Amino acid sequence: MTQAQLDKILDGDFFNEIPKELHKDGKNIIGYEPQLSKDYCYIIYPDKKACLISFDKETKKSTIIRELTQDEYKILNVESL
Repeated sequence: MTQAQLDKILDGDFFNEIPKELHKDGKNIIGYEPQLSKDYCYIIYPDKKACLISFDKETKKSTIIRELTQDEYKILNVESL
């Protein structure tokens, strides 16, 4: 691996396109954005519906808390997927 490749990975640029690639393949995108919630993660479905979710480590199940507001959709830039 070259230094340029390592720098790209460490800068985070390497991972920028991964959500778009997953979404194009019909996969859900799960992430964390503190501007949305410090307590919950978000999920974006292939139809671009997005929700806050919680995850119970004990039962290994996620629970939808609520759908995102229009302003929250803008924070995640969902329309660009």
